[in-house]
Amino acid sequence: MKLALILNVIDPKIGGVMIMGDRGTGKTTTIRALADLLPQVPVVAKDPFNSDPFDAELMSEEVRQRLKSGEELPVGSMKIPMVDLPLGATEDRVCGTIDIEKALTEGALGLRLSCVCTLHEQLIRGIFNVCHAITWVVVLLFATRL
Repeated sequence: MKLALILNVIDPKIGGVMIMGDRGTGKTTTIRALADLLPQVPVVAKDPFNSDPFDAELMSEEVRQRLKSGEELPVGSMKIPMVDLPLGATEDRVCGTIDIEKALTEGALGLRLSCVCTLHEQLIRGIFNVCHAITWVVVLLFATRL
């Protein structure tokens, strides 16, 4: 487990880890502790997509345009979040959905954000035809006894 987690932190392109073990063996605690040990990542300050200020592939279209126009991007940092996805999570919880309440009460198109949107660095808004890269490590935890 230790080696698999370390390798995924070094290179998220590995694709994730599946950890199985009895209840109470510290699987979730280990993952939370690992998330707390990770360094903060640089992001473009006040960018809703938390774009990477140094990698054009991980920038929103707006940030790319600002960079092309010669604007100096303000850089901040953020802690890499850990997101718990409940076992019975629905598709709208995972991927996001249209905010029906906002549409009906305000007459405006809005998006109810998902678990994916709170992950590592970026935000996806496929409904609005804006796609943006995400870097993440998936860790699946399974209790072998209920």
